[in-house]
Amino acid sequence: MAGDGEHDLDGDDLQVVVRFVIPQGRTEVTVTEALAQAFDQSKEAGLTPVWVQEQEVLNISPTKTVTFIHGELDVFVMDPFSGPGFSHVTSSSKFKCTVVGPRCLLACLASNTPVPELPYPMYTAAMKGMIVTISGLEKPEKEKLKQLVERMAGIYSNAFHDGVTHLVAATARSQKYEVAVGKETPCMLPRWVEEVWKESKTEL
Repeated sequence: MAGDGEHDLDGDDLQVVVRFVIPQGRTEVTVTEALAQAFDQSKEAGLTPVWVQEQEVLNISPTKTVTFIHGELDVFVMDPFSGPGFSHVTSSSKFKCTVVGPRCLLACLASNTPVPELPYPMYTAAMKGMIVTISGLEKPEKEKLKQLVERMAGIYSNAFHDGVTHLVAATARSQKYEVAVGKETPCMLPRWVEEVWKESKTEL
């Protein structure tokens, strides 16, 4: 059984139902290569993957999520991270489900680690285990990078604290930067987040 906040992919005590969402206009055969591969590997790993049409996802309401999902261990796998189905299950915190991209699921299966149970959708697992804070950027840019960190299964922190693993800084002239250097925390440029995102979207 996984610790708090994580789904155990090979737990014997709980059944994980992994729903692979077929985007409108696609079929099981014409979904992305990553989605098809994640489906096959989920089956091989002993999970219970099922294909569902995007329309079925649109028909669920927050109050019916628990009965639709049979508990809290269900995962929706979506590719792309856009469209009406994605918007529907991520627009309200009332939906008790985990939304991941196929690359995030593939990475967890390959390393036999649990799917992070974070309150936001994760497209890849490139920043799993990282806690990132940002310094010296305007709010729109900071929001963009925060979303990318979260999409890669990382955790964004407004404040610099002992758990922070990386500082993304636009300038060396900030209090956070000086603290990071003192604690030997890696300091990265904003483009680092974008480069990791770019790489993680293409790797299988």
